[in-house]
Amino acid sequence: MEKTFKTTHFVILTITYYLIVCLLLLLGDYMPGNDTIYYWNWSRQLSLSYYDGPPMIAVYIKLFTSLLGNSPQAIVLSGLISQFLLSVLIYYLSKIMFDKRVGVLAACIFTLTPQVFAVYGFQLLYDTPACLFALLTLIYFYQFHIKRKTPYLYLTAICGTCLMLSKYTGVVIFLSFVVLTIKSKAYRHFLTNVHTYVSLLFSIAVFLLFLYFGTKGPASSLLVQTTHAFGQFSLMHITKALSYLGA
Repeated sequence: MEKTFKTTHFVILTITYYLIVCLLLLLGDYMPGNDTIYYWNWSRQLSLSYYDGPPMIAVYIKLFTSLLGNSPQAIVLSGLISQFLLSVLIYYLSKIMFDKRVGVLAACIFTLTPQVFAVYGFQLLYDTPACLFALLTLIYFYQFHIKRKTPYLYLTAICGTCLMLSKYTGVVIFLSFVVLTIKSKAYRHFLTNVHTYVSLLFSIAVFLLFLYFGTKGPASSLLVQTTHAFGQFSLMHITKALSYLGA
């Protein structure tokens, strides 16, 4: 007889895990990393764009510091809360797409992976809100697919816009949706719904507005990000590729 995975198993495991982590936090003297402190300074003066990135990380940190206090301990705790939220969203997305068993396994793998804890445990980085909004975008997109309720489309657009304002590369998720709806017959009902285009235009308009402010001045965030990306490509990847020519 096949064993069943109950939601309570996941809840008990995750709560136990985070209680242990919080205990270690109280016993130790943990401080946010340099990048997190850098973004923390951003949150003290909110803007539509910053030197080397979009504004969502600053808004995200501002939200937590407003609720938990403007202290290093609050930032560290915010990282743990964010990791917990990511685990819950991974569980929920996996559950609605497959079943509870897959949801529990996916969330446990994410939560108990050392690298995940190292990145998200005590830090708040660009990837933190980006991953949260990416998961929410996927959840609402899939919910509209199975339930055909219009509000899910607009929630998809809002979360997708927040994703792009977390990391500019978040635009890829919309490109993926376009490819999926064109290639898969099961998803082509998106193309016949007028709200699909209205919500998409909303996301494009908001993103372009922030993109405009992100390209103003010689030290624009978009310019810095693209220069940094192409710089890494040219200096690292090409160099590594050429090093194998004589092998």
